[in-house]
Amino acid sequence: MDESEPLEIQVQVCYARPAKVHKNSERSKAEQIKHRLKAYRHKLISDVEPSALASVLSKTFQESDFDSVDHAGSCSRRVERLLSLVEKGEPGLVNEFVTVLNNFGYREIVELLNPHDVHHTARNVRKRIAYNFNRILEEMQMTFARETLSNCMGDIDGITQRILPKNGNRRQRMSYFLQFILKEDHNVIEFEKMLKQNGLEKLLEMSENDQEQLVSTQNIEVMFVKDPKPSSSEILFESVITLSYRGGVKEAYGI
Repeated sequence: MDESEPLEIQVQVCYARPAKVHKNSERSKAEQIKHRLKAYRHKLISDVEPSALASVLSKTFQESDFDSVDHAGSCSRRVERLLSLVEKGEPGLVNEFVTVLNNFGYREIVELLNPHDVHHTARNVRKRIAYNFNRILEEMQMTFARETLSNCMGDIDGITQRILPKNGNRRQRMSYFLQFILKEDHNVIEFEKMLKQNGLEKLLEMSENDQEQLVSTQNIEVMFVKDPKPSSSEILFESVITLSYRGGVKEAYGI
């Protein structure tokens, strides 16, 4: 990293608090599944055999709506049109679709669409990413970022544009990428999968002593943010951390 281009990371450190119970948990869950349907669309289209699914789900749709599925020219197009109908459907339809997938043996896909205890898993991975943030930056490249983003949720086009090589030094661009990943449980888990698939799982390692310290701070959450929250009693402190090098020695400054 050049001295003329220091890396800035904006953080808020807050008291951890239980997630708020959504007023309509069924609808919220269905919306999350719909997001994952889009993220894993290519996998579904390539792996799912549409005939059996269509025969079961056809009873759920109006005949006129289902005509587009029946008249699709190929298996992949039938799956694609079936997914489009599910994405427009009510929560009951979304849940039924997941149930049908499970009944037909697509358990790996079901786990992707409706993962078990996703928040707890993501919380642990998120802390490991934050702990190894600078180390991960050293290894992160556009190819890894693109691979992760292909299965992510959120403003994918926006973050993809922001991390293009034309937009500054690699470390700063990859810092934007990691901050984007840290905001969403699903994306955190996808990032961990990408590291494992590329033999980079060591980037999330922590020593036993580090893990003990992590447990001792379990009532504190570190958030990497683009737009800070208004100050409140929930925030311990806010800071912009600037990482730079001087004479080959890495230095960090908190503002």
